[in-house]
Amino acid sequence: MSKRNIINFVEKDVKEYLDNAITCWRKERDD
Repeated sequence: MSKRNIINFVEKDVKEYLDNAITCWRKERDD
C-alpha cells in the first residue's frame, strides 16, 4: 500500500471510531 492509501485507510478508521464513541457518549448522557 502507498503512504496515501494508508492515510486514507486510517482516517476512515478514526472517523468510524469517533462516530461510535460519540453515539455511545450521547446514549450515556440520555440515561
